[in-house]
Amino acid sequence: MVQDNSNPGEQLVADLGYLDLSQYITQLTSRRVKDCVRKNAKSVTVSRVHQLGHSLTWLVNLYLKKRDQPVQLFCKAFVPPQSESAVYQLRHDPHTLYFREKIAVQTLANSVTPASFGGLGGKLVPQLYGYDDHNLVLMLEYLSGPSNRDLFIGLANSDISGGKTSALYPALKQIARFDGLVNASLPLFNRLPRVTTATDIETLVDELLTIVRFNRNLEPSSQQLRSLNTEFHTRGLDISTSVSNLITLKQSLEKHLELQHGDCRVHHLISTAEGHRFVDLELFGLWPEGKDIITYFCAEGGITQPSVEDLPLLLPYYLAYKNAYQQTSPQSKRLALDKLDTMIPEQISRSSIAERYPLFLFRFLSGTIEEHLRLDSRNKRYTPEHLASHLGGIPGYSIDQAITFRLDSIKELFGFVVDQIETIKTHPAYSDIKSYFSNLGQLMTRLELVDLPENQLNKLV
Repeated sequence: MVQDNSNPGEQLVADLGYLDLSQYITQLTSRRVKDCVRKNAKSVTVSRVHQLGHSLTWLVNLYLKKRDQPVQLFCKAFVPPQSESAVYQLRHDPHTLYFREKIAVQTLANSVTPASFGGLGGKLVPQLYGYDDHNLVLMLEYLSGPSNRDLFIGLANSDISGGKTSALYPALKQIARFDGLVNASLPLFNRLPRVTTATDIETLVDELLTIVRFNRNLEPSSQQLRSLNTEFHTRGLDISTSVSNLITLKQSLEKHLELQHGDCRVHHLISTAEGHRFVDLELFGLWPEGKDIITYFCAEGGITQPSVEDLPLLLPYYLAYKNAYQQTSPQSKRLALDKLDTMIPEQISRSSIAERYPLFLFRFLSGTIEEHLRLDSRNKRYTPEHLASHLGGIPGYSIDQAITFRLDSIKELFGFVVDQIETIKTHPAYSDIKSYFSNLGQLMTRLELVDLPENQLNKLV
């Protein structure tokens, strides 16, 4: 690893080999930063490189002659993912991720600005200062403020009654602001690469079999997944066909696609002096409505997971503010927001947005169950050491709890599905939605992932 040092501008990042930091310092696209480096930098240091699943990140510190504190730039290089899963490798193609994040950040930083939406808050994302299309490197403004993960871990460590639920409302408003403003600017993003490069069928089959493999203490290899698939097939369960049927039944829930962050994790929302900003936009694109709050609520350890009893207030709150921010006229936007700001969540839930809540609830529930499956399979691919690195700071939360947390959450959500399914009985898609959850519950039961009570499954038949 490269240690911090004060060698001016010529430091190579040895772990990357092909990356010469001096090259990026002289090719920055921001004239302001370029001039600072050329005329005023007295030294440049490079922080330690961090290897993430499919990227490498590091900080560049520019020490200027007339400033005591360095200017910090966050660098991110996209690399082939280190995973045996062919599905994961396809979904994390470094070229696709790089160009999607580059286009998203460029557009959001330069075109979706406070001036463009009537000054309703600060910037949405960090500034893009430089990039290298050949080596797939982005050079971004470094945001040093606390993330929302810090906020919710602090609340989990406190004795404040109802603190988590109270903190979810302002967080939802920030996500609604992002989602609403980007969708009001939809034509600006027509150059974005597609979000996924693997089919939903392949992805979900891979995730389900990965969890089964872990639960059986089998070796983590692609061969083991193929063997499990064959085993279930001989027992009369064609997993691919079952998943294909699920996706067909779910189409009525996912017809409405919207521009969203796509990976709106709790640690990707940063508090700065200028307001909240979103980072890590490599999955930015069109997703089923609600994707961003689903990923936000599915934080490790349940630090942002609301109780099902709070969903009838939280979900309409998000929908109402997103609709307000999505108004194309700054004046209409301001009027809608001013009205909402005078209302408490109970009033918002009874407003005109109420008619959208029932179908959105089931879109949210189906997406949340699948997100828990995805994250559970991810955790069960990790080594214990890697998994432990994701749990830092969460009070009373161990690796053993992380292994069971998501499947336990799915079981709770399924009970809520059964309790609420009749609320959409008059909807044209009622039969398909009910069949979707029935088939999903039966599939998870046959794979021995979740022990769902038989009386619950019978209510969905």
